Amino acid sequence: MINNLKKINDPLIEKFSNEELRPIITENGYHSPEISESEDEQNIIVMHNLRWRSSTLRRFLYYVDSNTTKGDKKRERVYKPSEYVEETAPNSAPSWTKSGYDGPLKNPVAKAISKLQNK
Repeated sequence: MINNLKKINDPLIEKFSNEELRPIITENGYHSPEISESEDEQNIIVMHNLRWRSSTLRRFLYYVDSNTTKGDKKRERVYKPSEYVEETAPNSAPSWTKSGYDGPLKNPVAKAISKLQNK
């Protein structure tokens, strides 16, 4: 998904170096755990939060998902950001992905999400 956004020169993706994106592209540990549940006879996917992730990473992944999901989804995704899963950060996690991050990538990601939500 991130590679597709790189190919079309997405303005937010261009703010990240390849080294900052490589772990997120290659390792599953950055993404929300998905748990299948049944709700009112519908099969849904519930997305939980990882406590170690920064708000910048959570927003970034939401941005990527919102800008690359195409076609009909077979199952509804329900985001539950207040429900955390206790897991540790991958060893190679860049600083912008870890809880407490307040560096230069935080504002561009927040602005991109704001734009996305105001469409």
